[in-house]
Amino acid sequence: MNAILIENIEAFLEEKMSFKDLQEIAKNMGVTELEEKINWVRNSSTAIEATGLRNQLKEILPSTITEEAKVVDFEPEQKSKIGKWLWAAASVLILVTAYWGINRNQETNLYAKYEYIDPGLPVLMSQSDNHLLYDALTYYSEENYVVAESKLLKLQADATSNDTISYFLGASLLYQGKTNAAKEVLKQVQEFSNSSFKQKAEWLLVLVSVKENNVEKAKISVGKILDSPTHEFFEEAQSLQQDLNQ
Repeated sequence: MNAILIENIEAFLEEKMSFKDLQEIAKNMGVTELEEKINWVRNSSTAIEATGLRNQLKEILPSTITEEAKVVDFEPEQKSKIGKWLWAAASVLILVTAYWGINRNQETNLYAKYEYIDPGLPVLMSQSDNHLLYDALTYYSEENYVVAESKLLKLQADATSNDTISYFLGASLLYQGKTNAAKEVLKQVQEFSNSSFKQKAEWLLVLVSVKENNVEKAKISVGKILDSPTHEFFEEAQSLQQDLNQ
């Protein structure tokens, strides 16, 4: 993969660049399947971090115990120290693994508990003259989010700003697990002050933070919903806030 593209994807993952800007760069470079490349860089970074932890543990342990070619007999006191080092290293690995596993499990359970799947607007749109949007939302209502995303992206490129397109595109991306892209699109819905999708988009943005296991961001987003007692998802936000504070 092109080094320049990797640098820009890393900037996007570090939230130093918007998804729209990254898309533009990728387009100019003739890059396709951007989401796959983002996932590749994300997974590579995770592997590098894991390797870093392994190297740190190697530095902690006495070098003599890694030299398999040598047979060294330690004094009782040295054996005791080595045993303590090994125990400490094993404890670190167990704690890191357990912490990651617990957090992943909590994120999965919490997202599943509060997940909101919007059924779409098949009745309303069937009465509309916008047949292309109706076609896209038909796939959406059938939970075929891959095709819905493709059709909605084309509509978004061809049309002027439209909160309906942005909302259902963001939802389609979220339901596929494309949280970064979903976040950028759903934020666009918030710019439409009178949009009927505004409150739903705000809740989906909360779910994005939950899915990404970004507890602090989720708390901030939930707090904004709780500032409006008439909010469509006020009760869900109350319950989620309690779970996040546990």
